[in-house]
Amino acid sequence: MSSKLSKKDIADRVASDGSVVPARLSKKELADRIQALCVLVVDDNQYMRKMVRNLLVNCGIKDIYVAGDGITALDTIRTVGPDVVVLDWEMPLLSGAELVRIVRSPGVFPMPDVPIIMLSGHGERWRVVEAVRLGVNEYLIKPVSAKALYDRLVSITLAAAPDRAAGRLLRPGAAQARRRCGRGCQSRHVARAAHCGLSRFCLPPWLRDKMKPVFVGR
Repeated sequence: MSSKLSKKDIADRVASDGSVVPARLSKKELADRIQALCVLVVDDNQYMRKMVRNLLVNCGIKDIYVAGDGITALDTIRTVGPDVVVLDWEMPLLSGAELVRIVRSPGVFPMPDVPIIMLSGHGERWRVVEAVRLGVNEYLIKPVSAKALYDRLVSITLAAAPDRAAGRLLRPGAAQARRRCGRGCQSRHVARAAHCGLSRFCLPPWLRDKMKPVFVGR
Protein backbone atom coordinates (compact mmCIF):
# COMPACT_ATOMS: atom_id res chain seq x y z
CA MET A 1 0.00 0.00 0.00
CA SER A 2 1.36 3.40 -0.92
CA SER A 3 2.34 5.69 1.95
CA LYS A 4 2.08 8.76 -0.23
CA LEU A 5 -0.44 11.31 1.06
CA SER A 6 -2.72 13.39 -1.07
CA LYS A 7 -2.51 17.18 -0.89
CA LYS A 8 -5.79 17.24 1.02
CA ASP A 9 -4.50 14.72 3.60
CA ILE A 10 -1.36 16.79 4.10
CA ALA A 11 -3.40 19.97 4.53
CA ASP A 12 -5.73 18.27 7.02
CA ARG A 13 -2.87 16.88 9.09
CA VAL A 14 -1.01 20.16 9.22
CA ALA A 15 -4.19 22.04 10.13
CA SER A 16 -5.11 19.60 12.92
CA ASP A 17 -1.62 20.11 14.30
CA GLY A 18 -2.60 23.76 14.72
CA SER A 19 0.54 25.23 13.21
CA VAL A 20 -0.06 25.99 9.54
CA VAL A 21 -3.05 27.00 7.44
CA PRO A 22 -3.58 24.96 4.27
CA ALA A 23 -1.80 26.65 1.39
CA ARG A 24 -4.91 26.85 -0.78
CA LEU A 25 -8.51 27.59 0.12
CA SER A 26 -11.45 27.82 -2.20
CA LYS A 27 -13.37 31.08 -2.25
CA LYS A 28 -16.27 29.36 -0.53
CA GLU A 29 -14.08 27.94 2.24
CA LEU A 30 -12.51 31.34 2.81
CA ALA A 31 -15.89 33.08 2.84
CA ASP A 32 -17.25 30.49 5.28
CA ARG A 33 -14.35 31.08 7.65
CA ILE A 34 -14.76 34.84 7.47
CA GLN A 35 -18.49 34.54 8.19
CA ALA A 36 -17.80 32.25 11.16
CA LEU A 37 -15.58 34.82 12.87
CA CYS A 38 -16.51 36.36 16.18
CA VAL A 39 -15.50 40.05 16.04
CA LEU A 40 -15.31 42.67 18.77
CA VAL A 41 -15.61 46.33 17.70
CA VAL A 42 -14.11 48.85 20.13
CA ASP A 43 -14.77 52.55 19.58
CA ASP A 44 -15.93 55.35 21.89
CA ASN A 45 -17.93 56.89 19.03
CA GLN A 46 -21.38 55.32 18.73
CA TYR A 47 -21.68 56.24 15.05
CA MET A 48 -18.34 54.58 14.25
CA ARG A 49 -19.32 51.45 16.18
CA LYS A 50 -22.53 51.21 14.18
CA MET A 51 -20.74 51.87 10.90
CA VAL A 52 -18.05 49.22 11.47
CA ARG A 53 -20.70 46.77 12.63
CA ASN A 54 -22.64 47.34 9.41
CA LEU A 55 -19.48 46.78 7.37
CA LEU A 56 -18.93 43.47 9.18
CA VAL A 57 -22.53 42.45 8.54
CA ASN A 58 -21.99 43.23 4.87
CA CYS A 59 -19.02 40.86 5.01
CA GLY A 60 -21.38 38.12 6.18
CA ILE A 61 -20.29 38.16 9.84
CA LYS A 62 -23.08 37.64 12.35
CA ASP A 63 -21.25 37.12 15.66
CA ILE A 64 -20.41 40.75 16.52
CA TYR A 65 -19.84 42.40 19.90
CA VAL A 66 -19.29 46.09 20.57
CA ALA A 67 -17.56 48.02 23.36
CA GLY A 68 -17.58 51.75 23.93
CA ASP A 69 -14.37 51.94 25.94
CA GLY A 70 -11.16 50.06 26.60
CA ILE A 71 -12.13 48.65 29.99
CA THR A 72 -15.32 47.13 28.62
CA ALA A 73 -13.26 45.78 25.72
CA LEU A 74 -10.85 44.00 28.09
CA ASP A 75 -13.79 42.33 29.85
CA THR A 76 -15.34 41.29 26.56
CA ILE A 77 -12.10 39.81 25.26
CA ARG A 78 -11.72 37.77 28.44
CA THR A 79 -15.32 36.58 28.68
CA VAL A 80 -16.25 36.17 25.00
CA GLY A 81 -12.89 35.28 23.43
CA PRO A 82 -13.37 36.97 20.03
CA ASP A 83 -11.43 35.82 16.98
CA VAL A 84 -10.66 39.40 15.90
CA VAL A 85 -10.70 42.81 17.61
CA VAL A 86 -11.34 45.96 15.53
CA LEU A 87 -9.95 48.72 17.71
CA ASP A 88 -9.98 52.52 17.52
CA TRP A 89 -6.66 54.22 18.30
CA GLU A 90 -7.97 57.36 19.96
CA MET A 91 -10.26 56.72 22.92
CA PRO A 92 -10.59 58.44 26.30
CA LEU A 93 -9.56 56.76 29.56
CA LEU A 94 -7.81 53.85 27.86
CA SER A 95 -6.49 54.44 24.35
CA GLY A 96 -6.20 51.78 21.68
CA ALA A 97 -2.41 51.70 22.07
CA GLU A 98 -2.68 51.22 25.86
CA LEU A 99 -5.25 48.47 25.40
CA VAL A 100 -2.93 46.64 22.99
CA ARG A 101 -0.08 46.86 25.55
CA ILE A 102 -2.28 45.19 28.18
CA VAL A 103 -3.60 42.50 25.83
CA ARG A 104 -0.15 41.65 24.49
CA SER A 105 1.02 40.44 27.91
CA PRO A 106 1.66 36.67 27.75
CA GLY A 107 1.23 34.99 31.10
CA VAL A 108 -0.84 37.92 32.37
CA PHE A 109 -3.67 38.45 29.90
CA PRO A 110 -5.56 35.27 28.89
CA MET A 111 -5.67 35.97 25.12
CA PRO A 112 -2.41 37.75 24.24
CA ASP A 113 -2.48 36.54 20.63
CA VAL A 114 -5.94 37.74 19.62
CA PRO A 115 -5.62 39.41 16.18
CA ILE A 116 -6.12 43.18 16.30
CA ILE A 117 -7.07 45.53 13.47
CA MET A 118 -6.30 49.13 14.46
CA LEU A 119 -8.44 51.94 13.09
CA SER A 120 -7.15 55.51 13.05
CA GLY A 121 -7.99 58.81 11.46
CA HIS A 122 -4.26 59.46 11.06
CA GLY A 123 -1.84 57.80 8.66
CA GLU A 124 1.48 59.17 9.85
CA ARG A 125 4.34 56.75 9.49
CA TRP A 126 5.22 56.88 13.18
CA ARG A 127 1.72 55.73 14.13
CA VAL A 128 1.91 52.75 11.82
CA VAL A 129 5.38 51.86 13.10
CA GLU A 130 4.20 52.20 16.70
CA ALA A 131 1.16 50.02 16.00
CA VAL A 132 3.36 47.29 14.53
CA ARG A 133 5.76 47.55 17.47
CA LEU A 134 2.90 47.10 19.91
CA GLY A 135 1.74 43.96 18.10
CA VAL A 136 -1.15 45.18 15.95
CA ASN A 137 -1.83 42.81 13.05
CA GLU A 138 -3.44 45.24 10.60
CA TYR A 139 -3.77 49.04 10.36
CA LEU A 140 -6.61 50.86 8.60
CA ILE A 141 -7.12 54.59 8.09
CA LYS A 142 -10.62 56.03 8.46
CA PRO A 143 -12.94 56.21 6.63
CA VAL A 144 -12.90 52.44 6.23
CA SER A 145 -14.43 50.66 3.24
CA ALA A 146 -16.04 47.22 3.36
CA LYS A 147 -13.45 45.90 0.90
CA ALA A 148 -10.50 47.17 2.95
CA LEU A 149 -11.90 45.62 6.12
CA TYR A 150 -12.71 42.35 4.37
CA ASP A 151 -9.19 42.18 2.92
CA ARG A 152 -7.71 42.57 6.41
CA LEU A 153 -9.98 39.83 7.73
CA VAL A 154 -8.84 37.58 4.89
CA SER A 155 -5.21 38.28 5.75
CA ILE A 156 -5.81 37.42 9.41
CA THR A 157 -7.81 34.30 8.54
CA LEU A 158 -5.09 32.95 6.26
CA ALA A 159 -2.43 33.65 8.88
CA ALA A 160 -4.34 31.86 11.64
CA ALA A 161 -4.50 28.15 12.40
CA PRO A 162 -7.99 26.70 11.89
CA ASP A 163 -9.72 24.52 14.44
CA ARG A 164 -11.92 22.59 12.03
CA ALA A 165 -13.85 20.67 14.61
CA ALA A 166 -15.07 23.85 16.30
CA GLY A 167 -15.39 25.74 13.05
CA ARG A 168 -13.49 28.70 14.55
CA LEU A 169 -9.99 30.06 14.45
CA LEU A 170 -7.40 29.28 17.06
CA ARG A 171 -4.28 31.38 17.20
CA PRO A 172 -1.02 30.08 18.73
CA GLY A 173 -1.59 30.17 22.46
CA ALA A 174 -5.33 30.75 22.19
CA ALA A 175 -6.25 27.14 22.97
CA GLN A 176 -4.30 27.28 26.21
CA ALA A 177 -5.87 30.62 27.10
CA ARG A 178 -9.39 29.32 26.49
CA ARG A 179 -8.69 26.23 28.60
CA ARG A 180 -7.60 28.50 31.44
CA CYS A 181 -10.74 30.63 31.23
CA GLY A 182 -13.19 27.81 30.51
CA ARG A 183 -14.41 27.34 34.08
CA GLY A 184 -14.78 31.07 34.73
CA CYS A 185 -16.66 31.78 31.50
CA GLN A 186 -19.21 29.09 32.30
CA SER A 187 -20.12 30.59 35.67
CA ARG A 188 -22.60 33.41 35.99
CA HIS A 189 -20.35 35.62 38.08
CA VAL A 190 -16.92 36.41 36.72
CA ALA A 191 -14.59 38.62 38.75
CA ARG A 192 -12.50 40.89 36.57
CA ALA A 193 -9.39 40.66 38.73
CA ALA A 194 -9.46 36.93 39.37
CA HIS A 195 -10.87 35.71 36.06
CA CYS A 196 -8.39 33.92 33.80
CA GLY A 197 -5.47 34.79 36.05
CA LEU A 198 -5.62 38.49 35.17
CA SER A 199 -4.17 40.50 38.03
CA ARG A 200 -5.40 44.03 38.71
CA PHE A 201 -1.87 44.92 39.63
CA CYS A 202 -0.57 44.39 36.10
CA LEU A 203 -2.67 47.39 35.06
CA PRO A 204 -1.78 51.07 35.44
CA PRO A 205 -2.60 52.31 38.97
CA TRP A 206 -5.30 54.66 37.68
CA LEU A 207 -7.14 51.69 36.17
CA ARG A 208 -7.11 49.35 39.16
CA ASP A 209 -9.99 50.98 41.05
CA LYS A 210 -12.17 50.81 37.95
CA MET A 211 -12.16 47.03 37.91
CA LYS A 212 -15.63 45.78 38.94
CA PRO A 213 -17.39 42.39 38.83
CA VAL A 214 -18.79 41.25 35.51
CA PHE A 215 -22.00 39.26 35.25
CA VAL A 216 -22.18 36.76 32.43
CA GLY A 217 -25.62 35.39 31.61
CA ARG A 218 -26.20 31.93 30.26
